[in-house]
Amino acid sequence: MAVPPLSAEIRLLTAAFSLTGVIIAALLSRFARRPRRTFVRTTVALTVLSPLWTGGDGRPTSA
Repeated sequence: MAVPPLSAEIRLLTAAFSLTGVIIAALLSRFARRPRRTFVRTTVALTVLSPLWTGGDGRPTSA
């Protein structure tokens, strides 16, 4: 039986991935020729690939 994540864990992961997005956006605005387009493509690619990290069933994979 899976244990549901605690609300503190959800907040921590949300903050961590939000910060990651801000860092990606800052790097792209500095180094990309077309930062908006590159950011959208990067975001879409990471969203499409995200099921690989969860195993395709919505639950995180364990090590």
